[in-house]
Amino acid sequence: MVDELGTIDSIVRHEYQLDTPARDIVEMSAERYWEYTKESIVRAVGESGAERRSIRSIGVSSQGETPIVVDRNRVPLRKAL
Repeated sequence: MVDELGTIDSIVRHEYQLDTPARDIVEMSAERYWEYTKESIVRAVGESGAERRSIRSIGVSSQGETPIVVDRNRVPLRKAL
């Protein structure tokens, strides 16, 4: 979290294990990505000490591209690749 003066109040990292069911396959449940994202946001807000009402935006960064195929109701059809 960064305050209005540009001071970093909190940084949160969440490491995770990827599923590797075969030598050439790497995947992870799309739901797990979402759960880890929510947990990280809650931790960052808590560690920053900021009042929730004062937060104007939150930035999330992740490494790499990960296609998540969803149906028309945005429900994942398979694990993220």
